[in-house]
Amino acid sequence: MGLDIAAAFTKPIRLDEITTLFVRLAQQLRPLSSERVLDGVHANELFLEYQPIVERRPRSVIMLEALVRWNHPAHGRLAPDKFIPLAEESAETIDALTDSVLAMAARDYVRFRAAGIETSIAVNVSGKNLDQLDFPDRVESILRQAQVPPERFSLELTETVASSDHVNNMDVFSRLRLKGFGLAIDDFGTGYSSLKRLRQLPFSGIKIDRSFVADLLTSRDSAAIVKSVADLARNMQLDCIAEGVETEQIAQILESFGVRKQQGYLFARPQSAERIETWLKEWKQAA
Repeated sequence: MGLDIAAAFTKPIRLDEITTLFVRLAQQLRPLSSERVLDGVHANELFLEYQPIVERRPRSVIMLEALVRWNHPAHGRLAPDKFIPLAEESAETIDALTDSVLAMAARDYVRFRAAGIETSIAVNVSGKNLDQLDFPDRVESILRQAQVPPERFSLELTETVASSDHVNNMDVFSRLRLKGFGLAIDDFGTGYSSLKRLRQLPFSGIKIDRSFVADLLTSRDSAAIVKSVADLARNMQLDCIAEGVETEQIAQILESFGVRKQQGYLFARPQSAERIETWLKEWKQAA
């Protein structure tokens, strides 16, 4: 919680109280760092918002993507691009952050299920998490404690991470899949992975990067890429999801390419667990 300085000076205070006040203020305003991110994780300053992945015909919610935010006491609400790179500078920090996100998502899954909402949840994972060979066991343990079946969770990694030749990656991917977790390649089309490498990866789905989706109406190249990715996914029996769908026209073009699973502002913006629960009920009633 931030400091209310004005309120602090509305009544006489002692010198030691002033010192304490300014020490706390200095701590809150210190530059962002990996250590500060870890402090934020331990202080429960991070929270999740959810954005649905939908299929319109038949009308259904395929999955909710969990998106982490940081309610920093001095800097306010921070998007992940402001603190994830810092967290990745330390194995301790990125592991603690990912474990915290998984635990929060698992609790929300239980909440949704208790409300009569059956859905799956996708969680973004850092490539740095794969450096730890016990990562699959940690993920399994977190979900087991919340009594969440692993098949209800999908882990997303960027194409660059998924296609890297890091010695641990294939072992970790395979063990995650054996435990029942879904694996999806996020931002597909931006990482320049080879088809041979893609064929070797034990992934269950790919997500077309939003940059190609946004250019569908203006770029023949983007349209050709999206259609090719959709054909590739279908031939490899992989789920194919389009990110960044913002207009009805783009949604219809994607459907004509066979991409029926879509995510974007056209359907819903990221929102809290409470609000997404209401949205899910309204979506179901409108079916």
